[in-house]
Amino acid sequence: MEALDAWVYDRQMDEVVRVEKVVVVGNDQMDIYIPTGSQQQSKKVDKSLDRTVRALGKNTVNKLGLLDVGVIGASALGGPVSDFLSRDKVESMLICDPDTISESNLNRLNWATKADINKNKAEFYGRIVGKISPDTEVTVYPRSFYDEDVQAAFSQLDVIFGCVDSEARLSCNRLSEANLIPYFDMGAAIISKNGKKEFLGGQVFKIIPGTGLCLHCSGAFEELQSEFDMPDNRAANIQAGYIQGGSKEDLIPLIMPLDYIVAGIGYRLFLKYISRRDNNVPFSIHYDGLKNKITSTEANGDGCMICSSAGYLGKGNKVPIMVPFKKSKNGFFSKLKERKRG
Repeated sequence: MEALDAWVYDRQMDEVVRVEKVVVVGNDQMDIYIPTGSQQQSKKVDKSLDRTVRALGKNTVNKLGLLDVGVIGASALGGPVSDFLSRDKVESMLICDPDTISESNLNRLNWATKADINKNKAEFYGRIVGKISPDTEVTVYPRSFYDEDVQAAFSQLDVIFGCVDSEARLSCNRLSEANLIPYFDMGAAIISKNGKKEFLGGQVFKIIPGTGLCLHCSGAFEELQSEFDMPDNRAANIQAGYIQGGSKEDLIPLIMPLDYIVAGIGYRLFLKYISRRDNNVPFSIHYDGLKNKITSTEANGDGCMICSSAGYLGKGNKVPIMVPFKKSKNGFFSKLKERKRG
């Protein structure tokens, strides 16, 4: 494509506006085209990115500077990801997290000190990003990702990072597929039994709309689906042994080095996807810290209600928001709700 120019009618503004960029989401890479009349044509690479250009190439760095990115969960994984994105000078960043910094977070939240206890995590990292990259437009949502206006904002992005350890990752997955947004899901954990560590590591999943594979049909987090179940169904499933009952521990062991390793692996997977240099981008990467081993996994799927063209793929704000039953405002089963975004 040698030249491109485009205009679109904005219903809210009741006027025709110029298209600033065109993002093409491919199975193995992302392409961005800048119309000839776009203001982005005059954008230059920041001088501080000289070594990044040497490492990744000018095309990839240019692409990073054009991206509107979202980070869901601004804690031990979301913090490093926000840091990485700000140092690569992305165009804009949305950060969402309703939680506040506690004393138990200080062992792994980069930049945080005791003076930051009780501050909202999204607002805290929003200020950090602003200091590192003043030209990056930052919007923070110190509220739940399940809020309709929050999901509406995230539905307009180019890439989303999910840094949550709850059922919210399935809602992120659905929003990704409905709005054709690449989604990178990451998590880290330390699991001990009888005082002995059984697992120390994490994983990253790459969800690319249109590939016929997502978190839902991959079965990677099948147990989280129960959070969207009606109470009677959940109780029956627990009794039958299909899902685990009980509540999660409030304080589980976590350390900063592990979080940075997993966040770094996830960010590297993202860089490989947006770059033309390497088309071999796996579906998932697993890190086993006890065995000092990193493995990648390929997977194929036929699609499901979430990620197939017969389901929610590309349907945008016509897709109902996926909200857990216990967080639903009116008490209805989330799958039956037809609340629309936007």
